[in-house]
Amino acid sequence: MASRKDMLLAYATVPPLAFMVLWVFVYPASYRVGWWPGYTARMARLVAQPCMPAPLDVITKYESHTAVKLTHLLPSGVWALCGAVQLLPGVRSARPWLHRMSGRLMLLSAAAVFVGYFLIEARGLIFDAPVAEFYNSGAPGDALGAATAGYVDAGRQDGASGGRNGGTGGGGGDDGGGIWTKLQQQQPANIAGLRAIALWFALTGGMAGYHARRRRYAAHRRWAVRHLAAGGWVIVQRLFIGCAMLWARATGLAWSMRQRHELFGAAGATAIALCLAGAEVFFLATGKWDHADAGRAK
Repeated sequence: MASRKDMLLAYATVPPLAFMVLWVFVYPASYRVGWWPGYTARMARLVAQPCMPAPLDVITKYESHTAVKLTHLLPSGVWALCGAVQLLPGVRSARPWLHRMSGRLMLLSAAAVFVGYFLIEARGLIFDAPVAEFYNSGAPGDALGAATAGYVDAGRQDGASGGRNGGTGGGGGDDGGGIWTKLQQQQPANIAGLRAIALWFALTGGMAGYHARRRRYAAHRRWAVRHLAAGGWVIVQRLFIGCAMLWARATGLAWSMRQRHELFGAAGATAIALCLAGAEVFFLATGKWDHADAGRAK
């Protein structure tokens, strides 16, 4: 019979992990941009809605980056699926082989996600508010430009200028290198935090695997929970963004370009803090449960 701690952990984490699986593989399924005909334009129109508090190319930026899709986007869905299997009550005792195999696959997926993050960074695909001034509509005729034609003015009112094909002020002209070249010349202010959480994600996964191989199961579970928190913040951020979108839609609010970046970054930072703190609070709150449950079993 599953302990109270295992049941609480399952109720708190399996539904968000299942949500992440659907997010990655079903919808919006970022890996499809550039692979499925017309999908890039479809996602561009989705994100261009005035109520969406996210950077305009939060999905479409991966269109030509197959390596990122294979090392980061798709493995993240596998990681979430394996995490859910790991936490399902009764799997560890009734099907230990499934627990072991899903755990190994989860750590392999985590390694790919870790590598994929630094590939994203190397290709200049990380954004935050300070670089929003370089974020404009796309080149004439492309999917992003067509979808965002009605929303660029809000960004310009916040000080945005320039773009892929030039502009005024700080944007300057563009020799054809595109918006990616300009963004790669910037160092996002949140880069240190993203690197730190990526390293913590890798470390916690490694420690969980290390203790599992040595049959130190209590330590293994603690590090596994920390690993879930280190990767699960992305899920919580998406939930925050979804709530903000629904609120904006209900109230008729339209986010400016700068607000999109700021809200997206703030949702991420808040999600990281909540997940990391939540893991430690979970340990403190349930620390005495194991002894109590063991006493009842006797």
